Parts: sequence; C-alpha cells; structure tokens
Amino acid sequence: MRKIIAVILVLFLSLALAGCSKKGASTTNQNIKTLVDGYQNSMVSYYSVKSMQDSSLLINQVNDSLKKVEDSKKKLEQLTGINETVTDAKIKAELSNFIDLGRERERIVMKYLDDLRRDLDYKYRNPDAQVDINKYISQIPNNLLDLEYQSKQSNDRLQQLLVKK
Repeated sequence: MRKIIAVILVLFLSLALAGCSKKGASTTNQNIKTLVDGYQNSMVSYYSVKSMQDSSLLINQVNDSLKKVEDSKKKLEQLTGINETVTDAKIKAELSNFIDLGRERERIVMKYLDDLRRDLDYKYRNPDAQVDINKYISQIPNNLLDLEYQSKQSNDRLQQLLVKK
C-alpha cells in the first residue's frame, strides 16, 4: 500500500514539475517574442537613414537615431541574457543568429550615424567648409539593407519556432 502511494506521489510530483517547466518555457518564449518585436520596432532602418536630408533639424534627427540605436542594443543584450536560458536547440540557434545580425546592423548604423554627426559638427563649426551631407546620406551602405532583410527572415523563422512550442 505504501509503495502504491509513493509511486502515485512521485508520478504526481513529476507531472507537476513538467507542467511548471512548460509554463517557464512559455514565459521565456513570450519574453523572446516581446523583445524581438520591441527590437524590430525600435531599430533605425535603412530607409529612415536614407530619407534624412541636410537641414537645421538633421543634427536632432541624428541624435534621436543614436538614442534609438542604444535602445536597440539594450534589447539585444536582454535577448542575449534570455538566450542563455533557452533549452530548445533550434530556438537557441535561431535567436543567436537574430542577435548576431542585429549586432552587426547596430554596429553599422552606429558608425554611420556617428560619422554623420561628426561631419555635421564640423560643418556647423566651420560654415565656410564644403561638406556635402546629402551625398554622404545617399552613400549609406547597401549591406545594411541586406542585414535588415536577413534579420526579418530570421525573425520569421524564430516566430514559427516559438509558435510551435
């Protein structure tokens, strides 16, 4: 009789713990989805940079974009922290890919915007200097657009994996 009760108790506890781990995985998946969506919404896109034009407000646009890049980088760091707790190998691999693409994007955008800010500072301190800001804006690297596309594909694959769980 005691053995039957012990077996039932062990079975009950294992089922309860399995349910808790599923809840934990579901919470983690929801956190991943929320952070990925937040990153996608806060990132500075190729076209938002490409649409900038030389004007008195451009320095404000650049500074605002630099702040958005910092916010995006924070979201990527949070995703990195969550990725360390993910147990599903496919989700972990795709999330790592998404994070790597995001980091590369942010590195390019940060460098580009920082260079643009320095050129604007130089232009405003030296009004006689010939600095063609619009030409510089038009020369934003196309690999940024490629990275955005790859990031979108990675996001789609990640969302499919998260929905399956």
